Amino acid sequence: MPSPPHRAEGADAPVWLITGSSTGIGLALARHALSLGHNVIATARNPNKYPDIVAELTSHYHHHPLSGHAQAHFLTLDVTAPYAQIEAFVKHAESLHGRINILVNNAGYCVLGAIEDVPMEKWEQQMRTNVFGPVALTKAVLPAMRKRRSGTILNISSGAGFIAPTGQGVYSASKHALEALTESLASEVSPFDIRVASFVLGAFRTSMGQVGADIVLDRERTYRNIGQAGTGESEEGGGLYLRGSSWEEELRDPENGERLLRFILGDDSWKGVNRKIEEETGVSGA
Repeated sequence: MPSPPHRAEGADAPVWLITGSSTGIGLALARHALSLGHNVIATARNPNKYPDIVAELTSHYHHHPLSGHAQAHFLTLDVTAPYAQIEAFVKHAESLHGRINILVNNAGYCVLGAIEDVPMEKWEQQMRTNVFGPVALTKAVLPAMRKRRSGTILNISSGAGFIAPTGQGVYSASKHALEALTESLASEVSPFDIRVASFVLGAFRTSMGQVGADIVLDRERTYRNIGQAGTGESEEGGGLYLRGSSWEEELRDPENGERLLRFILGDDSWKGVNRKIEEETGVSGA
């Protein structure tokens, strides 16, 4: 297990921009970052729906004994907005602390249903949220990161980025695209010392599989056991993400020191990815 990151405070503390911070992994990650004295810019499409969460992040931790001078802002952000609005949002976010050190593309939307049954508008909505949203945020933060020659971009992915289960073709297509973007971007920005990685999510207990899913199913002719919530704990997942993303030296292969591109989190995700490798190559991925 990687060592926990050191606690930094004040002007030198890392600044996180986390999309989809009102529930689940995004919220857990924001809490962990603040507990370490890091600064957090949390976002949601409608923060007014989560007054208790907004109050917790922006007030409770402001002078928390464990977080020192950590600051949190909770801003409104729709990742599907036109790019000009995303760009303006990022400029405002950068002005709050003078920089964004770590972008976490966490906001997600899950369409479940047979490929034939899912209307085209749902396909478009899925891609706008899970693919074009991260692309827009990434494009907007890169100029300043490249100028500073430092930064980290984390894409919260899923085992669905490698495996396409029955009834999850739409969602899986979006996560496959996110994995491809992560891989290509990592090589493009490596010369600028910008770190890019994806976290391949297992079944943590969040709202994604229930109220966070848009289920388009004909229950009489297609698949019934789709979209059940996972059993892992999102707070635990947030801690794992934080330990991986904040401690730069722990993100390297222990044998050759090379930076790692993907981190598979959750026993189910690990087994699923390994099973996929074995099925397609005949070679165990373990």
